[in-house]
Amino acid sequence: MKNVTSPNISIGFAITLSLLVINIFTAYQNITKIATNDRMQTHSNEMLSILATISVLAKDTEMRQREHALTNNPYYLQVNRANISQMRIQLQLLQDLPNNQLQPQPQRAQLVQFRQQIERYLSRLGQNIDRQFRPLALARQPELSKQGQDTIDEIQQIVANFQRAERITLDRYQAKSQESLGFARLSFSISGLLDLLLLSILYRLVNGDLIKREQAESMLRDYGAEFEELYHNAPCGYHSLDRTGKFLRINRTELQMLGYEAAEL
Repeated sequence: MKNVTSPNISIGFAITLSLLVINIFTAYQNITKIATNDRMQTHSNEMLSILATISVLAKDTEMRQREHALTNNPYYLQVNRANISQMRIQLQLLQDLPNNQLQPQPQRAQLVQFRQQIERYLSRLGQNIDRQFRPLALARQPELSKQGQDTIDEIQQIVANFQRAERITLDRYQAKSQESLGFARLSFSISGLLDLLLLSILYRLVNGDLIKREQAESMLRDYGAEFEELYHNAPCGYHSLDRTGKFLRINRTELQMLGYEAAEL
C-alpha cells in the first residue's frame, strides 16, 4: 500500500532542519555581536583607566606648579618632568591597546587627534619647565608659572572631554550588548517553541504513519488468511505446478478428491 504520509514527514523534517540552521546562524551572529561588544567595552574601560591616570598626573603637575610658584623650589619642576614622562608613557599605552583597530574610523581619528594635542601641550609644558630652570628666568617666574598653569588646564580639559566621549561610547556598547543579548534570548525562545511544535507534529505524522502501516499489514494478513480459507475450502480442486510438473500448491478439496495427504505430495 502506498504511504501517503511520507511526503508530509519529509517536508516536516526539511522545515525542522531549516529552522535549526536558521537558529544556529542567528545564534552565531548574536554571539559574535556580543563578543565584539564585550571586547569594545573592555577596550573602553582600558582607555578610561589610562585617561584617569593621565588626569591624575595632570592634577599632580598642576599642584606641583602652584607649589613651585609659591616656594620657587626646583624640586617641584623635577617632579613635573617625571610626570610629563609618565603621561607620555600612558599615551603610548593608549596607542598600543590591542582593540584599537576594531574601533570605527571616526573614533580612531579622534584618538590620533587626542594624542597629538596632548603631545603638543606636553612639549610646551616641558619647554616652560626648562625655561624656569634658567638662572635669568627668576624675574619671569610669575609669567612662566601662569603659562605652565594654562598649559596644564588645557591638558586637563582635553582629557576630560575625551573621557566624556569615551564614557558615551562605553554606554553605547553596553546598550548594544544588552540589545543583542535580549534578541538572542527572544530568538532562542521562539525557535525553541517552533522546534517543539514541529517535533510534536512530526511525532504525530510518524506515529500516524506507523499506525496506518500496521493497519495495512493487518488487512493484508486478514486478506491472506481469507484467501487461504477460500482456496482450501473451495468446492472444486485447485493446484499449481512448476515447469517440471512438480506440485507447488494444492488445496484440501483436491487432496480429498485424489485421496492423498499434503505430505505425500
